[in-house]
Amino acid sequence: MYVQTNFRRKIDYRWFGDAGVTWQFVRKIHSNLKLSGGLLYENTRFSVNQLNEAFYNGSENIALWRATIYLAGWHRILNGKVKLFYNTYWQTGFEQVPNSRMQVDVGLELPLWKGLGFQTEYLLAYEQVTAKKVKEIDRLLTFGLSYQIRK
Repeated sequence: MYVQTNFRRKIDYRWFGDAGVTWQFVRKIHSNLKLSGGLLYENTRFSVNQLNEAFYNGSENIALWRATIYLAGWHRILNGKVKLFYNTYWQTGFEQVPNSRMQVDVGLELPLWKGLGFQTEYLLAYEQVTAKKVKEIDRLLTFGLSYQIRK
């Protein structure tokens, strides 16, 4: 089960649950890759009733089934000191009109000192159906610090 809200996209709430299969086709000390596929049911409530797809206008709520393909992985590079990680998914809606969504996350984790690390991540997200005047594509670059306690 996944629950979300997004002020900028004018989403009061979105929830979905899914079932599927995952194949972890690379599992090594310095690399990990997995591929998943599934079927999910989603319900999204917008704070507006005018969307960029006229089919949905007049309603604040969209409930639909989606197929999902998901790929995720990480690799330790530079003698295992730096971690490159990524995940991406594509979801298509089973509706009378196109209603797809896609997201790609790519990031790096760099150790700094005794459990303290630096992380940067780039996100690219696309939603085909949005509230009017809301862009379909988002790009976000983030930076942060993390601390891991190791026993």
